[in-house]
Amino acid sequence: MLRKLSFLLIAAALLASCSPNPTPAAIPTLAVNATSGAPESPAPARGDGIIATAEIVPAQSVDLGFAAAGFVDAVYFAEGDTVREGDLLARQQNLEQLKITLEASQQSLQSAQHALDELVANAPLTLAEAQLRMVQDQKRYDDAAKKQKRSGFRRCNDETIDLYSERFEDAKDRLEKARDDNDGSLSALEALQSAQNQFDTAQANYLYCLNYTPQEIAESDAELAVAEAALKISTSRYEQLKSENGLDPVEHARLSAAVAEAQSRLASAQSAYDRAVLVAPFNGLVASVNATAGQAVNPGQTILTLASLDTWQVETTDLSERDIPRVKVGQTASVRLEAFAEDFPAEVVRIAPRATKAGGDAVYKVVLRFIETPPDLRWGMTGSVVLDAE
Repeated sequence: MLRKLSFLLIAAALLASCSPNPTPAAIPTLAVNATSGAPESPAPARGDGIIATAEIVPAQSVDLGFAAAGFVDAVYFAEGDTVREGDLLARQQNLEQLKITLEASQQSLQSAQHALDELVANAPLTLAEAQLRMVQDQKRYDDAAKKQKRSGFRRCNDETIDLYSERFEDAKDRLEKARDDNDGSLSALEALQSAQNQFDTAQANYLYCLNYTPQEIAESDAELAVAEAALKISTSRYEQLKSENGLDPVEHARLSAAVAEAQSRLASAQSAYDRAVLVAPFNGLVASVNATAGQAVNPGQTILTLASLDTWQVETTDLSERDIPRVKVGQTASVRLEAFAEDFPAEVVRIAPRATKAGGDAVYKVVLRFIETPPDLRWGMTGSVVLDAE
């Protein structure tokens, strides 16, 4: 049968070439089944759309690597393992020291924040205490002002002064009489000494009532000055706290700066710790492992590849810049994979904003999603995409 079919095809070609007025005509291409020898049906036409090669990739995948150079301490999962979001996938050797630094930074931040929170919480009490101190200083000042001793001011009232004046005059008279009666005898001398003592006492009492001593005046002035200075300070503090609802602005600024500094140290410690661990960013499957314990790695070097195989998408690999103006998000398309003998409907969900170079040509990656995802898809399956003409 195969020999007869070949003969017919050759004969048809010879007759066409011998025609006096040849008209070019397309010769249908028949595929011959290698096992049965029967011709296959021709592939269905795919329209006049834009054709590009494509491959199947997970909708979510990521290459994970450490952000800092170092040595791998452990890799906890193998290729094909399923992981959950947040799982520790791998770590570097200095992780324990980084963890200690991180915990210390967290404690420092908690202490700084507690001090600031306590200052804010105690603001009403602080204001009340400042007001009480101001009132106490005002009383101290008033008392000092009332008791102030000045030159020319009398210590005693007039009645007391008159009493001491009379005693002074009497003592003065007795002293003069004792001096006049002094004949040198022992009794006369004793009487003179007694009169002198009485005179000295009466004079001192009289003068005490009449004036303050320079020492007393100086001490009184100093006490008043101290009370006045204390009152100014406490009044100023109370007014300042009152305007800030009880918050000491200087202390608040200091504690706020301490919190900010602790936050900065914590962020640095957290960053250093995060750079030394690889954590699964989503639920998925470990697609590949590219490092082992003890291996030196560079920043960004891929240690593991993680993918979520629940959702698949199609990515073009050679869509030319000449065709990209006719491609729009939402545009329908059909996808044919080498592994399946049928077309699957899809639509464009994303167009790369920047071209890449492929064999010297500028090509754009276009991402499509299946309208209904075919079963048994595998990462890396290849095929073609026909984007329906707009």
